[in-house]
Amino acid sequence: MGLFARAHRILLRLARITRCPHTNKVAGILGVRDRSFETLEDAKAWLRRSATDKERGDFVDPRDGSITLADYIATHWAPGRSGAPKTRQNQERRARLHIVPHLGQVPLTNITATDLRAYTAKLEATVASVDSRRGILSELSSILEAAVDDKRLARNPMRSKSVRWTKAS
Repeated sequence: MGLFARAHRILLRLARITRCPHTNKVAGILGVRDRSFETLEDAKAWLRRSATDKERGDFVDPRDGSITLADYIATHWAPGRSGAPKTRQNQERRARLHIVPHLGQVPLTNITATDLRAYTAKLEATVASVDSRRGILSELSSILEAAVDDKRLARNPMRSKSVRWTKAS
């Protein structure tokens, strides 16, 4: 058995499922927050999935995505931007005027393709310029992609096949 396989077995042995009267708690995986489940089967399934994802480096704790989009933009995305001052001003303006008022109070993990289709339709009704709409959607996509890079989202919902971007003029 290789070193990696032994380390994985030790990791799973350290994890434990504690049964309480109303919940089952998974604890003891390094780098993974403890979680509670209603059934023992749910706890075991989550433990298997999270251990596999952690091993691959793909684990995203859903609680890290509980931050709202507005808070994520203000505390994580905006401070890390680079580029020319005019570019940063345009990015800030798109986020402030078009993204935050409509999706700002939604937690990152709750942003769905349905929300984004509705948002795209709202943009088509309120923003006349096709290029402006595409710029706003591009900005939103880059914000959500940064959240994926920061391990706050498993995937960017703007990349869903059902989310249609405005055609370029």
